[in-house]
This record gives sequence, structure tokens and C-alpha cells, in this order.
Amino acid sequence: MYRTLGLLALCGCATTSNLENHWFDPMAPNRYEDFERVFLIVFVDGEPRRRNAELALAAALGRPKTVPAHAYAPSAGLTANGELVREQLLAAGFDAAVVVRFVERVRDQRWVPGGPVMARPMLGPVGMGINPWGMNGFAPVWGWGYNMWHDPGYMRVDETYFYETDVYDLKRDTLLWSGLTSTLNPANFSDKVDSIAQTVIGQMRRDGVYARAAAAGAP
Repeated sequence: MYRTLGLLALCGCATTSNLENHWFDPMAPNRYEDFERVFLIVFVDGEPRRRNAELALAAALGRPKTVPAHAYAPSAGLTANGELVREQLLAAGFDAAVVVRFVERVRDQRWVPGGPVMARPMLGPVGMGINPWGMNGFAPVWGWGYNMWHDPGYMRVDETYFYETDVYDLKRDTLLWSGLTSTLNPANFSDKVDSIAQTVIGQMRRDGVYARAAAAGAP
């Protein structure tokens, strides 16, 4: 399974992303707040999904400093030539870039065991070490057995999504921060993006790379 450096946890029923690995340059002269204009792109399939992810992440990182790629250039205007894109971004006034990309989806099949099985008999006279519960009649045994109905178990398939995010200083053409996150069984794509933003920005803040005061409801 892929486990290298790259980018991108909540409780209860919310989707949670875990930070698998991360790196930052402690000697870098700039932090996120020092940049004037940051280009953000999310490499995912489907234009609507890309737009939604870019809007959510740009809002979490801080607008108007962070500009989603779809607001700057449509997919048709992008190219695989990274050096050319960097020159175009610098010419457009961008001095930093955040690149988020899907890395891998891992499926894991596992057996979930059933419920409890009574280890001792329920019949027999009380006080002989056989029936400490005193259930000698039909009704109590039936009630206990019904409530302890054995679940035979089932097969469960878990899906873990891995995403990488890199923060670049475009003028110096160097990597500032990088991290890899994993998200287990996200309910939907929006939950996945929100949990990634929480995890990534939290770690960037701990690393001293991102110091913007958190807004209400922000990570």
C-alpha cells in the first residue's frame, strides 16, 4: 500500500481523516500568511467534484488569498507541463500553490463476529453452581434467550481513501509543507473534503506553517 510523503479527526458520526505522514521545511522563509495569492487545485475526476472540493478547501484556507483553480482556468486551459503552468501562475500574480491529489483507494474485507453466546446452562436448581441466575421456569429463560439472540456475524468491506496535498513556494520553486491523509468509509465526497481540510490545517497550524486565526466553525 502507498505510504509516502504527501498532504492532505472528528468524533461521533462525522467522517474522520487521519494524518498518515507529513513534512515541512523548518528553514523556509515564508509561511502561508506571507503569500499574497495562492493557487489551489484538486486533482479529482469530474468537474463538479473538483469545483466543490476546491471551493471547500479554499474557504477553509482563507479567501480571497486562496484562489480555486476553476475560478482561474477551466480544465481545458490546464496542461501537463508543470514548468509552463508555474510560469503562467507567476505571471498571473500567484506566489504559492496548493496541490491536492487522489493517491489510492484501498478495499479491506473483514469478518465481523456475531453477538454473545451463553457459556453456561440456564437450567437447574439454584445454589448448586449450575444456575446462579435462578431461572428455573420457561418465561425467564425465554426472555433472557430472546434478548441475547445470537448474531451469526457478517462480512464487511471497508474503503480507505488516501489523498496528498503539497504547499509550494512558487517563486523559490520549493516545497513548503506536505502530508498524506487517509479517510475511512466517507459517507460522501463533501464529508471527505471537509475532514481532510480539518486534518491538514490542524497539522499545518501545529507545524507553524499556518497561523491564521480560526473563524467560527473553521478547524
